[in-house]
Amino acid sequence: MNASFPTRSGVHGNVCAHSCRSMRRTALAVQMATLRVIVLLMLLTATCFVLSCRPSTPPVAFFTYEESEQRKVTSYDLPRQVAALTERNPVADAEKAWKKGDKRPFSVRGYVTTIPGLPKAMEDQEIAMVMKSKIIRGTSDYQRTPLEVQLNTAADSYAERYNKRLFELSSRENDNKTVKP
Repeated sequence: MNASFPTRSGVHGNVCAHSCRSMRRTALAVQMATLRVIVLLMLLTATCFVLSCRPSTPPVAFFTYEESEQRKVTSYDLPRQVAALTERNPVADAEKAWKKGDKRPFSVRGYVTTIPGLPKAMEDQEIAMVMKSKIIRGTSDYQRTPLEVQLNTAADSYAERYNKRLFELSSRENDNKTVKP
């Protein structure tokens, strides 16, 4: 049997208990709605972050000329980078660069940055040359996938043939400058 008792406001106790339960339900509903909004905002933020990390357009330049331009090559870029290195003619590219006055060799990143195709006579100058070289983007000693290994192999082959031609052109120029008695 429900006992009702008078309260200060003159309302009976069982009415007050019903009112308190109703207020608790309303507070719980507000908390649940707030939690839903927070979860939706978190999902929206995560979605925006993921979408902003993917490149919107494929890269145009496959080689970097300045260290400040160096950026991580994504798995999206790797097949195009490998294709560009295997399809291009490094000898013709070296001749074009030479004619434009760009005499910097290409370098490949590994455990250390190296200049493939560097003549033995110039090995003592390699450190200084690396500082001025064009680094082939995406090369690294940390290769997790077969495609990354393929990229490093293609970059090394391209850079070696390019640099050999570049050093040939350089030695011819130096021979022509030498005055013969």
